[in-house]
Amino acid sequence: MELVGPKGRVFAGTIISVFYTVGEVILGGVAMWLQNWRLILRTVYIPALFCILHYWLASESVRWLLTKGRNKEASEILLKAAKTNEVILPQHMIKKIRHSGANKHQYVKEEIEKGKKGTFLQILASKILLKRLINSAFCWFTITFVFFGLSLNSVSVGGNKYTNFIMVALIELPAYVIFYICMDRIGRKKTLCASLILSGISCMAFAFLPTDMNIVQLILFLMGKFGITISFAVVFVFTAELFPTELRHSMLATCSMLGRIGSVIAPQTPLLEIYFKSLPLLLFGTMSLLTTMDLDEILDELQHFGKFQTTNYLLLSMAILFAALFEASFIFTAGNLDYRYTMYIPECDGDDTRYRPSWLENAVPFYDRDAQKVPEPCLRFEPQNFSLVTLELSMNYSLFKCQEWVYDGEETTILKEWNLTCEDNYWKLTMVGTVDNIGQFVGLSIVGLISDRIGRKTTLIVSMILSCLMGLARSFAWSYEIFLVFEFLDPALGTGIYTSALVLGMELVGSRSRVLAATLITSFYAVGQALTGLIAWWLQDWRKILQVSYLPSLLCISYYWLIPESVRWLLTKGRTKEATEIILRAAKTNGVTLSERVMRKMRDHSAEKAEHETIDENDQPLQGAIYQVFKSKILLPRLVISIICWMSIMFVYFGLTINSVSVGSNKYTSFILGALIELPAYVATYILMNKFGRKFSLSAALILSGISCTSFGFLPP
Repeated sequence: MELVGPKGRVFAGTIISVFYTVGEVILGGVAMWLQNWRLILRTVYIPALFCILHYWLASESVRWLLTKGRNKEASEILLKAAKTNEVILPQHMIKKIRHSGANKHQYVKEEIEKGKKGTFLQILASKILLKRLINSAFCWFTITFVFFGLSLNSVSVGGNKYTNFIMVALIELPAYVIFYICMDRIGRKKTLCASLILSGISCMAFAFLPTDMNIVQLILFLMGKFGITISFAVVFVFTAELFPTELRHSMLATCSMLGRIGSVIAPQTPLLEIYFKSLPLLLFGTMSLLTTMDLDEILDELQHFGKFQTTNYLLLSMAILFAALFEASFIFTAGNLDYRYTMYIPECDGDDTRYRPSWLENAVPFYDRDAQKVPEPCLRFEPQNFSLVTLELSMNYSLFKCQEWVYDGEETTILKEWNLTCEDNYWKLTMVGTVDNIGQFVGLSIVGLISDRIGRKTTLIVSMILSCLMGLARSFAWSYEIFLVFEFLDPALGTGIYTSALVLGMELVGSRSRVLAATLITSFYAVGQALTGLIAWWLQDWRKILQVSYLPSLLCISYYWLIPESVRWLLTKGRTKEATEIILRAAKTNGVTLSERVMRKMRDHSAEKAEHETIDENDQPLQGAIYQVFKSKILLPRLVISIICWMSIMFVYFGLTINSVSVGSNKYTSFILGALIELPAYVATYILMNKFGRKFSLSAALILSGISCTSFGFLPP
């Protein structure tokens, strides 16, 4: 880069980067040819010894020599270059270079001494530079993680691993061409965002393709590498241009160093294929898309989050996490299991009977499920004569229903606990989810009124304690009926956890930050669901799952002392003194001083608001509000449309959550992935809501979900 002027640097960077690609291609060819790791290393490394000749063939950086005060050597190199290029340098230019070098050397020495302590202080003191550093570091981490991750995982894509690796390397060549064209024509930021989006969409699309579509998978994989290669080329130039000259190299080195954390993690991503074949690509795609969001805007809004808000948000987020644990637990406590009839045949079933013994196909009919043969759970062939030599001759082929069962694996759910087997009892398993949501329906109908009467904080704590007690009681249920009673009481008494925590969180910030606040706090619901899957995977016992999920929530009793009541609710109730104390405590925690004028205005406003709301309560009863809605041609259609939207969204959301355990080979990883996909969804919500509005975001999300679900229905098993 230092061999050419500023105008030629993009082109020079493109050309020199191309040879990195050529090196990768040669490596793939050498590996395909030798297929012996010792020979590969020797063949790759021994020719590098010829580079000792570079000591005599290549020249030192002129710029570096000038900064070190070695002006004579710098002049000699320039004269040699001029002679080779048949250019004559005027004498005054040589003198200028020598003089500039001496000054530059002194300047650099002073800057180094000054910068030893001041570089990062200078960054931390500037909000603009600090945001640029955070943005750049995140970009570097993501790009190196995805770039090296795709290179490493290229050998796992269907087909020949050597040709795959070579093709993934060669796709970098057109990427560098596009980088060169786009950088100066459409700018750095647009090129970086577009390439990350292309890589993210390609990787995520790859993850959802059937494994037998090798060609389409390879194309998407190549597009992912194509996009991230452009991003890698852009981020080098872009980062250097974001910082002033005296900080440029140190910040570029810092971002590159932080980015290498991604390349350190990348070699471990092939291990994820053990749990889900396309999990690495799903992770690469998610990271690429996350990097395109506007972090500057988020950081601007986070400036409104002081220490007081941050502490309370973490506590409220834990409440949301527990709400997810409570609501999702029934998916595993009432989960279905594989089972078959117990065969009381001499020399066959005994105390150590297995689910799939070698003789089973002669005793039980099999059927196709997800392209696999599995034993019929509730039917068996009728025994004819046990005295015959073989099991095949002992059975005839008439069927009769089973009375006792052998279960696959050690997992225990209420199905195994109370033998809720076969089609006659299947409704009892699905009824658990229905009863749970009936409890939520009942709870939601009253929790708003209770919250407005006793306060958000009290509602949250009481709901948490009652839900915890009902969950623990359910873990000791001695019959299906008792289990069902506590399954109903849990959400009926605990629905206030989610709503109260969300309202408290929203009322902690101003209107400008509420979309971001809601995005952050609801993200913990997805984390809670993923944690539910991990707990169920670890314990595989429905009683222990409930106890581990519910017992820690008793710690939330401490919220009585840790979190404040809603200031807005206190003001509407005329409890101005308490509201003032909370605001003063928040200001002190955040290091902010409130003027007396603001405090006086708040007291006056609270008095007016309390009086206004009292009048509203007397003059505008609930029946009048409902009548007003039905009388309005505008409000009534809005009410009908909103109800239809809510019904559809709740039906599909919880339907997909419950049925996620039926997709894929491992129900736990499927459920966890189904929960974690909500995190990028919340990020997309934040971006779309502010940029495209509510209606467009809602319609686009529903169309995407509808097309995806419909397409899934027509895919082969």
